[in-house]
Amino acid sequence: MKRILVTGGAGFIGSHLCERLVNEGNDVINPYWAEVDEIYNLACPASPIYYQNDPKMRRPDIAKAKSELGWEPKVTLDEGLVQIIQYFREYLKL
Repeated sequence: MKRILVTGGAGFIGSHLCERLVNEGNDVINPYWAEVDEIYNLACPASPIYYQNDPKMRRPDIAKAKSELGWEPKVTLDEGLVQIIQYFREYLKL
């Protein structure tokens, strides 16, 4: 069983991802601070119209995660997007 953090879990993709993760036997937990095995960040800014107009908002800024947590991504953004697309193609049988 994995401990998984999903942000944006109430949206279309997030809710389906959460449902599948729970069906696979993973925990759903509510605390803000938790040690987790995987993170899926599907959260959207509150004002998508402004997000679309600001190119800097289209790429995640992981500087704080690097400086405060020592965290670095294991794959590039492009590799991660390819993996996410492949996952949902298989999940949705597209």
